[in-house]
Amino acid sequence: MISNPIPAYRFYVILLDAVDPTKSPGTAAKQAREAGKQVVAGFSSCTGLQINTEIYEYKEGGLNSYVHKFVTNTSHSNIVLKRGITFTTDLWEWHQNVASGKIVRKNGAIIVQNDMGIPTAVWSFTNALPLRLSGPELDAIQSKTALETLELSHEGLERLAI
Repeated sequence: MISNPIPAYRFYVILLDAVDPTKSPGTAAKQAREAGKQVVAGFSSCTGLQINTEIYEYKEGGLNSYVHKFVTNTSHSNIVLKRGITFTTDLWEWHQNVASGKIVRKNGAIIVQNDMGIPTAVWSFTNALPLRLSGPELDAIQSKTALETLELSHEGLERLAI
């Protein structure tokens, strides 16, 4: 089946509080039912949907035709989201809570839509923490949109089939 590339300009992000099912059984199901009440944000930019795998090369003595390659570690890049400043302070409050020791991890999804608003690609990430949150660069001479940037450190990234 031949498919055209998906446009990357229309997407949104959902953030849900991560749940430890061993501490509160049934909470995950309740949270899934209440997903519409969770943080849903439109962003103008998303980078870091990347998985890196390290390779260890082993040169076997007497074998000069090739080098053995073994997979060692896999890591995930930080996700960086940018959006225009809004009236809501939910992301700032989350970062402040984490900085003051009230650790709340979030699971999330990045959903790309086609021109008709139908989801065409989804990435999910788990146990994210706000690593960095920066406010806009303000300059009265230029008329640019004031952007805030959120960098998330997470424990897993997955591309979901639609």
